[in-house]
Amino acid sequence: MKFDRSLRQQLSNWWQGRSSREQLLLGVLAALAISWALIVLVIQPIWTLRREAIVNLQTYEALNARLRAGATIGGGVAQRQGSPAARRAPRTSRRTWNAPPRVRPVPPPVRQRA
Repeated sequence: MKFDRSLRQQLSNWWQGRSSREQLLLGVLAALAISWALIVLVIQPIWTLRREAIVNLQTYEALNARLRAGATIGGGVAQRQGSPAARRAPRTSRRTWNAPPRVRPVPPPVRQRA
């Protein structure tokens, strides 16, 4: 592959054109960039999955212990109480919808003489 050899040769020439100090700095920069990418793209997602798995296992164990003790998991079905008319929200008349709000004026503060 002619393109690969040409690119490799250009990079080699560029690298050889750098001083030893620049080569060291670029090497350290590359090592830091690779380390950061490894941590962010590989290690952090694995740690997150591990933490989530531990929480899921703890939840499973707690539910399993409750079931073995004879408790129910859910709260059961909620029972309605009262007549349907009592549960209905109160209706308001149309007159009050457009009525201006009632605001009480605030009295001015009383100044005390010293």
